[in-house]
Amino acid sequence: MLFRSSADVLVYNLRPQAMARLGLLYEDLRQINAGLIYVGGYGFSEAGPYAGRPAYDDLIQGMTGMAWLSAKASGGEPRYVPTTLFDRIVGLHIVYAVTAALYRRTVAGTGQAVEVPMFEAIAEMVLEDHMGGRTFEPPTGPSGYDRVLAEGRRPYRTQDGYLCVLIYNDRQWERFFSIVGKAAAWLATDSVAMLPPAPVLFSTTTGCPSCTARRCATTLVMVSMPPPAPCPTTMRMGLAGKAVV
Repeated sequence: MLFRSSADVLVYNLRPQAMARLGLLYEDLRQINAGLIYVGGYGFSEAGPYAGRPAYDDLIQGMTGMAWLSAKASGGEPRYVPTTLFDRIVGLHIVYAVTAALYRRTVAGTGQAVEVPMFEAIAEMVLEDHMGGRTFEPPTGPSGYDRVLAEGRRPYRTQDGYLCVLIYNDRQWERFFSIVGKAAAWLATDSVAMLPPAPVLFSTTTGCPSCTARRCATTLVMVSMPPPAPCPTTMRMGLAGKAVV
């Protein structure tokens, strides 16, 4: 295998043990190129308990709790996110790491070895949202972020498709309640600060979200309302770029 001594960056996604067998460890290559940025994007940190184990997107989704979160949100069976999301997120982490390491080299004049382990990178991202009461010792409650796990946080059925809606400020709430015929619910509150998170409110105040949306209008009517719109909305799109009915 050839290696250019003038290379700025070497990025690999093999396990370190495989790189050792190839004679391509950082300790070997830095003898040829002291300025090399050597970046490993593999499954698990060499400093952690799972070092050396193989990893794939689905396995990391399971180990970081993402499959469990999908079940908790839907009330169904654990499912993987239907795209290789974590592979791509780790790729972005590698870009950030390379950029930072190249900047450091301009300052310090030397290269370095950087590891971007998939499990640790994704676990940190998932736990940011879902540590919940387990942030504390002893725990003050269960794990999980209620707002994003709420059953009502999903596209809503309309007369002819689905509608994605997110309501945040007082003006949006007022217009939304008026459109769905629940103006009294708005008048009973002093401000949006007294309202529960939008997904919870859909389920508890407006009744069945799908039925409420179907009573409103078609998807196209809702998203085509002239400014100011009642709240941020969009059609749920299929992969062919068409609204899904």
